[in-house]
Amino acid sequence: MDTIIFIFVVIASFVILFIIRFIVKVVGSSLYKITEPKDTLKKVKRDAELESLFVNKEEIKARYRELAAQHHPDKFAIMGEEMQRVAEEKMKTINQAYYGLKELGII
Repeated sequence: MDTIIFIFVVIASFVILFIIRFIVKVVGSSLYKITEPKDTLKKVKRDAELESLFVNKEEIKARYRELAAQHHPDKFAIMGEEMQRVAEEKMKTINQAYYGLKELGII
């Protein structure tokens, strides 16, 4: 008789534990969905990644403008076609990097 009660208590404990884990999983995930939208989490993560690099958005924009002014093809027009072509290639690379960051939402 004692073994039957012991087995019943063990099975009941497992059932109660299973029910509690299920409730915590369902309620916990629904609360998370309500409080934190995914877009907000992505933006916070991107901002944290930028801060970890010790670079902020304004520094990236300022550096882009500086490089764009430095390598603008019109500045190299008087130096010949080859120098202007090289400047155009550099400007394309700078623009691709900047707009790539902009597309990712980092800037």
